[in-house]
Amino acid sequence: MAFKRVIIRRVGPLSWLLDAMKHHEILPSSSMKDKYQLTSDSAPRLKLNPENVPTDLHDLIEIAETWGIGDDIIREDFQSKALEQDKLIFASKLAGRNTRITQWLDMQQGNVAMSNEAAAFMYMQLSLDELGLWSD
Repeated sequence: MAFKRVIIRRVGPLSWLLDAMKHHEILPSSSMKDKYQLTSDSAPRLKLNPENVPTDLHDLIEIAETWGIGDDIIREDFQSKALEQDKLIFASKLAGRNTRITQWLDMQQGNVAMSNEAAAFMYMQLSLDELGLWSD
């Protein structure tokens, strides 16, 4: 059985999960998924604040709300349920935009805590990479 170390950070919408978990609990991802109902269907939907996103990236907010899932297990579940057509549309919307997104995220490094918006954009890029659809 493959084990996956799951680290859950206190990033906005994921804080609901911390109350249910035991401190430093490490389980196989399938056990964690079953025990805590970690599915894309049960996870709260992200709602990002446009004021915390550069204007030139506003058109990507809805995509980040959909694909920018911070929990590894939930993100994997969402990706497995997504239609191939939706994955290709996702990739096409980010084509040529990743350099700008990364530039904005790099500017966040001096902040004490990453904003929910920056985290969602980072996890959106991670999702793109995990799906093997990164093009720039």
